[in-house]
Amino acid sequence: MKQLLKHVLRKSGYEVRKYTSNDEHQNLMKLIDSQKINTVLDVGANVGQYSTRLRTLGFSGQIHSFEPLPEAFKELRSVSRSDGKWDIHNYALGSEEQLTMIDRIKNSYSSRKNSIILIMLVVYGLIFYFVRIIFGQNLL
Repeated sequence: MKQLLKHVLRKSGYEVRKYTSNDEHQNLMKLIDSQKINTVLDVGANVGQYSTRLRTLGFSGQIHSFEPLPEAFKELRSVSRSDGKWDIHNYALGSEEQLTMIDRIKNSYSSRKNSIILIMLVVYGLIFYFVRIIFGQNLL
């Protein structure tokens, strides 16, 4: 029954396969490669988890990481130090220049986990936004 369903779906242009946790990262890298993206902005970089993952996956372009919190920035500097194509910036990005208070989660692990999720959503959103602008099509 499973094979029959796979066959029918394949004839219709669909493929059914087991999901692996690497699929999302592989798809991101395919998109980055296909669109010839050579610069990534890592906004709210925390200690560089997302950019480090991009490097692990093979991204060799320029990375600009932005992290306003001093403790996280210190660790980010250490992580990025040996990468000549990874620039770090100790400030936040916003719609206007201003001084403001930043709420942060006391539990550093939660803060890092939430940062990764937010960064991934922002990056995926920006990539799809620019792809739609460049190619005039909706990928969703």
